[in-house]
Amino acid sequence: MNTPSYSRIVKNGKVVSKDNYHSSFENCDCKPSQPLAKHRDIVVEYNDKRYNIFHSTPVVIEAGLTVKLSSGGWKTASTKQRINKYLPNGYRVKGTDDTRRTEPQWVMSTPEQEVEFEDGMKVDIF
Repeated sequence: MNTPSYSRIVKNGKVVSKDNYHSSFENCDCKPSQPLAKHRDIVVEYNDKRYNIFHSTPVVIEAGLTVKLSSGGWKTASTKQRINKYLPNGYRVKGTDDTRRTEPQWVMSTPEQEVEFEDGMKVDIF
């Protein structure tokens, strides 16, 4: 499941929802010139997949009963919150130190097990 560029997804896909405006672009990699850049949260359907995008990064890609997860290199509490927003009950990404704003180590919890979170990991959702 290769991930197309943010611009390709947004330009060629069907935007299902867009939410939450940027207050500034100082603390993220979003570029004001990108399509729909004023929104932090975007959901797009493209090529039979659903892309849940946070700050121009597809954090959860739904393809049938499989999801692909990515922090985009931003293992922050808000990125983790967005990933969890799109996961079904029983599936959660958890930090190993929830007292910190950034959490370098995450785990993926499923009904069957907990495994170390890795960007690009695929999880079967039943």
